[in-house]
Amino acid sequence: MSFALHPVAATDPAFLDALRTADLPTEDLGHAGQRVFALVDADGPCAWGAWEGEGPDRLLRSVVVAPSKRGRGLARTLVRALERAGADDGARRFWLLTTTAADVFEALGYRRVARAEAPAEILAHPQFVGLCPASAACLLRDLAP
Repeated sequence: MSFALHPVAATDPAFLDALRTADLPTEDLGHAGQRVFALVDADGPCAWGAWEGEGPDRLLRSVVVAPSKRGRGLARTLVRALERAGADDGARRFWLLTTTAADVFEALGYRRVARAEAPAEILAHPQFVGLCPASAACLLRDLAP
């Protein structure tokens, strides 16, 4: 099956519905510096994800697969596409917080790190400041240049 990664608005209704269904935060979407993408197959958008920031360190966030499309490896396809696009844009590291999907990201090469290891611009993000609980796992992946 063929997939394409397309930019979408942070206010895209299908994206917001998918995030709400997965109980992921939406309160901080729509700010400058956010890049939101949809993974599209023959049926239309099937997964979404975003990154935030400029420079080498970015926050990977809002990775979600449509419930009807889960179990098909789309999270892997989406994350790899986001990593390539991020690296092409100058990112060298993706940071993320998760309360439910650490094992998924670890299987994709992310490693758990202490939150304090994140650079100041990542630590200042609303997800680190309060949207995600202190119990959320912090993960990091170095991207190939």
